[in-house]
Amino acid sequence: MRHAILAGDSWQTVTIGDSSAIPGWTRLLGFPATGTRHVHFAGDTVQQRNLLGARIDEAVRAADRRVLLVAEGAACLAAAWWARLTPADYVARVRGALLFAPADARAGFASPAIGLPFPTIVIDEADDAARLAAEWGARLMPPPRHAHRPRAGWGTALQLFGRVTQAVVAHDIRTAERLLGQRE
Repeated sequence: MRHAILAGDSWQTVTIGDSSAIPGWTRLLGFPATGTRHVHFAGDTVQQRNLLGARIDEAVRAADRRVLLVAEGAACLAAAWWARLTPADYVARVRGALLFAPADARAGFASPAIGLPFPTIVIDEADDAARLAAEWGARLMPPPRHAHRPRAGWGTALQLFGRVTQAVVAHDIRTAERLLGQRE
């Protein structure tokens, strides 16, 4: 059964990251360095962070289909803040997020300790990433062991996200059914 998150129209990707470095999603999985829309991450000052939020708003608003947010490092924290502070109608356009190696609070600004309003997968092994994934209500996945992959398109990323999301939903349903069965 296909999960409703992937049903219907296709997706667009909005990537958020440092344009001067090869992003984790390219290094680890061979996905393109930028998505349908790319937002350059700059968050050293309050002004840069405010502008970043406006740029994410614009990228999501300009998408003509569902959006998959993809970010790395401190840009993951920015994406979490964006989801917390931006208007709900923009956030509602986001159907999921892949967050690679989110930076910890020592990276310059803390992350909101709230559940993200869309399914999220955090790809990292660090203890801080496990804490952030728990705070965000995200699933934590270790990065692949073999980082040298042939180039893959965003369609492959969406298929991966769909398979993981379907497995998570199926697991959560089984867990809920077991818990409900124990209560009766």
